[in-house]
Amino acid sequence: MRRGFDPTIHDIHDIHGPCGFYGSCDIHDIHGIHDIHGPCDIHGTYDIHDIHGTSMAIDGMNHFTVLTDDMDGTRNFYVGILGLKEGYRPPLGFPGTWLYAANQPVLHVIAGRPLPENPAGVLDHMAFSASNLPDIAAKLKANGIKYDLRKQPDSGVWQLFCFDPSGARVELDFAPGEKAPA
Repeated sequence: MRRGFDPTIHDIHDIHGPCGFYGSCDIHDIHGIHDIHGPCDIHGTYDIHDIHGTSMAIDGMNHFTVLTDDMDGTRNFYVGILGLKEGYRPPLGFPGTWLYAANQPVLHVIAGRPLPENPAGVLDHMAFSASNLPDIAAKLKANGIKYDLRKQPDSGVWQLFCFDPSGARVELDFAPGEKAPA
């Protein structure tokens, strides 16, 4: 079953074909979305149409934006520890950086704005697919960053939760076959 897919969702009809490295999707008669057939793309997604036969407006997640009052610490966390790459950012007229995973700017960091009183706001966390659990866990520990590590009982996916320097909660998902950290 595809990672992150909840079989109790009641909004999909007729899914057939392979679906990502977490297995295959073959789901029938779930209310709301029809006609999902054939191989999915490299991200394990299908061309989904709603019950009216029209394509859904959202194609995928583009990026998250975090605010920081510590650009160097935030950059070290996401680039030095987690392995995102700093890349092109257009001249937007305010301080910040764009961080990339696989040539996609997945995280925008903005400095120079006041942080909200509650750093999480209404967003509970952001999640990234990751690899090399022992190495990342060691880097977090070496930098004094506490984390919570869980293994999902059904899928075996490792989930590591921690906080960035500005208080944003981050989840890193690792394949079931990854070794546990020492």
